[in-house]
Amino acid sequence: MAIKFTINGCRVECDTPDDVAAIISAMSGNKRRPTIRTGKRGKASERPVMSPNVRGLLLALKEAHPTDVTTTDLATRLNVSPKSLPPLVTAFRNWARNARLDPDTLMNRNSVLDIKGKQVSAYSITEEGIAVFQKELSRT
Repeated sequence: MAIKFTINGCRVECDTPDDVAAIISAMSGNKRRPTIRTGKRGKASERPVMSPNVRGLLLALKEAHPTDVTTTDLATRLNVSPKSLPPLVTAFRNWARNARLDPDTLMNRNSVLDIKGKQVSAYSITEEGIAVFQKELSRT
């Protein structure tokens, strides 16, 4: 039975625990290099796994669709600090790029004025983003 796990956002499948150990030792700087099955372009053939945090971000945006959600509102929905949102958005963008998708076609970011007249970011998910997110949900 194959052993499946994720390293740096890429899904890996090994046949034996020795293969797993070889991959881990290679990542730690040891000279032994394991052979990993790859697709046509020399990269891992499966789409990277979406982290639970990115999944939560997209779910919150999907629930608010089609309206924009300000940083403060989004942080409240996710039960995180507003300062935690930029790393979440970066994680989403990295996942999209690793999946060979254009993150700008999946999520929009706009500058808007909040109630106090302060300029803040507002996020929304696009129709294409909803379709990709639904497909991603069906994978797990």
